[in-house]
Amino acid sequence: MMHAEQYHVDPKRYGAWGDSSGGHTVTLATVTEGNQFFSDEDVETMPLNFKACVDFYGPTDISRMNKVPSTQDHVTAHSLEGEFLGTKDIYQNPELVQKANPINYIKPDKELPPFLIMHGNKDRFVPFEQSCLLYQALKKNGHRADFYCLAGSDHGSDGFFAPKTLDTVFEFLRVIVG
Repeated sequence: MMHAEQYHVDPKRYGAWGDSSGGHTVTLATVTEGNQFFSDEDVETMPLNFKACVDFYGPTDISRMNKVPSTQDHVTAHSLEGEFLGTKDIYQNPELVQKANPINYIKPDKELPPFLIMHGNKDRFVPFEQSCLLYQALKKNGHRADFYCLAGSDHGSDGFFAPKTLDTVFEFLRVIVG
């Protein structure tokens, strides 16, 4: 907010968009907006006011990632997820893991912007189930969420950046953000 003019950002019209770990980051930032624990700026005087969230194949509940087929280790201290949590084993630190799970912050009485979720059903790195969990939590709690499965797509494949896919994202943002 303080630097909106400097970076040519309209603080009343912006959304968050990320892929993979960036998808987790924008989802967690969006669902925890207003929670001072997650912000290094004063949330009362500098609210973010996200208008939309676009999540491309981001993880959500990392405690479940090794429970479905994947080509990666998601639980040891030196896995990407373990490193994210400060070089900690996922199964030995369930409380810390759940603090990083955006699904835990989705409540029916918390106002959230619309979500656009896209995930390939052949993702070998972040299991497709992770986006299904996010979508289900948003819908269960009465929030708008649009979910697109990119059939046959792997993690970060070209299908996510194809004109048709990007047109879907841009149309979503145009309608939601303006």
